[in-house]
Amino acid sequence: MKANEIQKIDLTRDNFYFVLIAVVLCFYSPFCIRVMHEAGPAVLFTAFVWLFPDSLRSRSGSLVSAYCLAGFLWFCAAVVFVLSYFGVTRQEVVSFMHW
Repeated sequence: MKANEIQKIDLTRDNFYFVLIAVVLCFYSPFCIRVMHEAGPAVLFTAFVWLFPDSLRSRSGSLVSAYCLAGFLWFCAAVVFVLSYFGVTRQEVVSFMHW
């Protein structure tokens, strides 16, 4: 009897990703400083792109949009880190946005 594609899926990658999500949500996120909350989604999405690239491909088979989104997440994390390093608070950012 032949197995179809769904039956052939390797569950090791799925289990690794679910454990990574559990670690980030249970251990990393509640105890980390506010600046590092931006790195959590970037790490999770980068791991998702690395483990499941076929699920993010466009109709032509390209991963450019997934790489752009991952790069944008890492860029946002870097901006938040730099702003907090220089002591810019959330109130200063909000007041700058409403000038």
